[in-house]
Parts: sequence; structure tokens; C-alpha cells
Amino acid sequence: MHVRIEYEHDVCVGTNACAGADPKHFEILDDGKAHIVGSKEEKPEKWAWEGDVTDADLKAILTAAQACPVNAIHVIVDGQKKI
Repeated sequence: MHVRIEYEHDVCVGTNACAGADPKHFEILDDGKAHIVGSKEEKPEKWAWEGDVTDADLKAILTAAQACPVNAIHVIVDGQKKI
């Protein structure tokens, strides 16, 4: 399935919950905030990554997005927003 992850860097408060839940797709940068591994900045402070993932990867991505206390991570699956 095709997944798009959108991340609002300026909203992130640095709890590191996403990286703890899914270190394959999220990492913590030197500023203490999260980053989507392999993502690109599309707008100032707005990053995105797109690709095809397995069911296991999707589960981990959704878990990471749900763990974010400020809803800085958005997940779109096959064109439909999930989080």
C-alpha cells in the first residue's frame, strides 16, 4: 500500500514518542525534535515522505503517529487520511 507521512516540525515538542514507537521511520535530530527518515521539506517546517510499505510498517507508522501528543504527524494511506 502507498503511504504518505506528513510532519509539522514547528508543532513537535520533542517527546520522542514517535521514534520510540517506530525507529525505522522516525529519528531525533540534534535540536531534540523528530524527523521522518528520508523525508524532504516541502514547505518551511513541513516535511513529508511517500512510499510503499508493508502491513507491519504501516502498523508501526500509525502507532508512532498516534503516540504524538501534539498531533504533528499525519498519515495518508492510498489517498485517505488515517491520522
